[in-house]
Amino acid sequence: MKKRLIDAILAIAFLTALAIVPGRSGITYADSGGGTLGAVNGGIDCSGNGTNGSYGSVSLTRVSENSLEVTVQVTGGMPNKSLSVELWEADPGCGSDDNAKTGYYVATDSSGNGQTTFTIGLPHPSLGASTLGDGAGTEQVVISLDQYNSSTGGGDVYAMQATSLPGFAADSDNDGVPDGQDSCPGTAGPASNNGCPIPPVDSDNDGVPDDVDQCPNEAGTVANNGCPDVTRRTFDIKYMTFIPANYLDMTLISAQSGLHLPEFLYPTLAARYPGAFCVSNGKYEPLVGAGDDRGYDPTADSRHAYRSLQEIRVIAETKDGQTTFSVDPNPDYTKTDVGVSESYRAYGGPGVGALTNGVIGMIDPADRDATLNDCRLKQAEGRGTSNNINTPTVVQVGSNTAQIVMNGSTANTLVGNSPSIDWGLTFQLDLSGDKPSVLVRGTHDRFPAYEAYVNDQRVYQYAPDSTHGTLPVLRFGSLDVLGLYLPYNIPPNYVTELN
Repeated sequence: MKKRLIDAILAIAFLTALAIVPGRSGITYADSGGGTLGAVNGGIDCSGNGTNGSYGSVSLTRVSENSLEVTVQVTGGMPNKSLSVELWEADPGCGSDDNAKTGYYVATDSSGNGQTTFTIGLPHPSLGASTLGDGAGTEQVVISLDQYNSSTGGGDVYAMQATSLPGFAADSDNDGVPDGQDSCPGTAGPASNNGCPIPPVDSDNDGVPDDVDQCPNEAGTVANNGCPDVTRRTFDIKYMTFIPANYLDMTLISAQSGLHLPEFLYPTLAARYPGAFCVSNGKYEPLVGAGDDRGYDPTADSRHAYRSLQEIRVIAETKDGQTTFSVDPNPDYTKTDVGVSESYRAYGGPGVGALTNGVIGMIDPADRDATLNDCRLKQAEGRGTSNNINTPTVVQVGSNTAQIVMNGSTANTLVGNSPSIDWGLTFQLDLSGDKPSVLVRGTHDRFPAYEAYVNDQRVYQYAPDSTHGTLPVLRFGSLDVLGLYLPYNIPPNYVTELN
């Protein structure tokens, strides 16, 4: 498209060069004239007077400054004759018309019809001292048709009375408008515009004609096909909550800490938190929940290693110092999702408890048996709640600033009455500086871990208190019970400059 646009502009700028016939500096503006052939009655004078009737016509066309095209047509004249064409300049002192012979003839058929066309050079020697086309004398043309080689009038049968020699004008740009009448003699244009080219329509006055302007109503540049220069950037914003540890204790008090609940409390806790225990041989057995078993990782979404996920691609288009923000219409770039929770029997020895089977002290692939709800190894699985996770939105708040809003709440569906994970965040994207920046604001629970990325660059992180900032070491203990109910306010000025 760009090449076509440049070609169009060059064509306008150099219209003269494109219009001129190769090898010529211009064409002639051909003036024309002529008259009627009448029958000669007893002879004609030097001006062709002495005819009557109409037996055809003569057409004269000035094809160049130095040439005249002559067409003689006889209609209803003498049949089967060869008539010599004689041409001279009307002059009272003309002599014998034998000196005016052109060497061309009209041959009539049996109906007395015939025609010939020829070109003579100018100036053309005439009778007497006169010369046709030299700018002197009468500059009027007389033509006769002679059937004999005789003196003036003796053998003439048809003649055209004196008529003006057609004029000549140069047309340097080949547009059909003589230079003397052409307001732009060096550039082709129609007569309706005095020989000047009609400027192409350019509605937005950006120098790019509408027919090749991709933004005909908005001024732009040639390099951008008539559209304004626009800087387009995309920002993929991703927010995840996740459990860093391999597993967590669903009985609320961590066995890892050495604090064991008395077994007589198991029935009460099982009633309060359905799904936190299984029953084997009439005995309640505590369950553990699988964690996401990872640290901060922008690619964790590809493995579904999260409790919740929100993603959005923001398009930022900047022109004339102003940025417009929008959501990429491709639905693949806007996502909300929740993770899959899994519960396992904690103890009981090999083949029974996940923490005593396979890799001791952690959940591993050997613990993921196919039979569920049998109080052996893997007990249950289910997706977290997702009905309270909003689709991320983009709100323009300044000429170069937008806020991306992400709110949500999700809970473990395997354990009844389990507290939810809640958050409400805004990511303020600012493009006014030399580099883009992101300001993160809002609140979330103090459990589990939280992370946010823009184009895979981490712009926010939070680790629960029980991890002491180190991931993944989280075990769900009494401290984290409060963490699910006490909100955490993100510190002010949590700003990250993007790469």
